[in-house]
Amino acid sequence: MNTMLFFNNGNEDAAAFQADDLVAIDAGNDVVNLHFQRGSVLHSVVLACADGASDLLARELAVELSGSKLRNAMVEVAND
Repeated sequence: MNTMLFFNNGNEDAAAFQADDLVAIDAGNDVVNLHFQRGSVLHSVVLACADGASDLLARELAVELSGSKLRNAMVEVAND
């Protein structure tokens, strides 16, 4: 199985997506958007972050999620 990325907003909304389905990360205005595509279905996850930190968070996520060490694991990206 592929590495799964887990997200939970603390309001009973949670999702896990395969890391290989991550097609883009974009950031601005104190949010980071992660876009996942599986076939023709596109999902987006929006992460709120500290004032002025969206560019740093996007970079850190890109670095961490592009590493080869993430195989057959579950990565908790956000859990409120």
